[in-house]
Amino acid sequence: MKFVQIHTLAVDDKTAEVTIKGPTSPMLAAQAVTKSDDFKKIPMTGLYELETEDKELFTTMLHADIDPRRIPIYCIELMFKHYVVIGDLGTDTLPILIDLGDSIPTVAPVYQEFPWIKVPAVDDIVAALKDVDSFKNRETYRKLVDCVCDKWFLHRGRGKIMIARKAKDIDVTRWWYHLKPGQKRTIMKSYSK
Repeated sequence: MKFVQIHTLAVDDKTAEVTIKGPTSPMLAAQAVTKSDDFKKIPMTGLYELETEDKELFTTMLHADIDPRRIPIYCIELMFKHYVVIGDLGTDTLPILIDLGDSIPTVAPVYQEFPWIKVPAVDDIVAALKDVDSFKNRETYRKLVDCVCDKWFLHRGRGKIMIARKAKDIDVTRWWYHLKPGQKRTIMKSYSK
């Protein structure tokens, strides 16, 4: 059992804001969680789906016809370090666990009380969660922001910054390429107004 990335990151060329794109149903389930009062101010930085070899895991007869229904399980990454694991019931989301990275993940009581036919132990889900590569996702994010900001600097920003700082081209260019992506984005926003 492992979590597989199902999102892609896209960057707005004008604002350097990063957005997440993914399949509609998982994105709607994730947005239902991230727009709740508990997570409203924490940006979603990744979305993963749990793949299992055993296709009978996470099955239930709830809202099923004849055969058991399999509930898709998603992991929402928040700020590259916090994780919320949910089940997508279609009309609602089922909270499974929250891992804030500081201690043992908190398991939702509703997950243990849900009428499952076959479900893995929580430890198996936590083990799969530990394999999520948030570092790789963060580096992709930084490279995208850096690329957009550098493009802005070369085509529009360098002249504006040179005039404002009363500096030579070489000094501004050297200074720019020593900045971190977040600093570049802040400067880009301030000069783009």
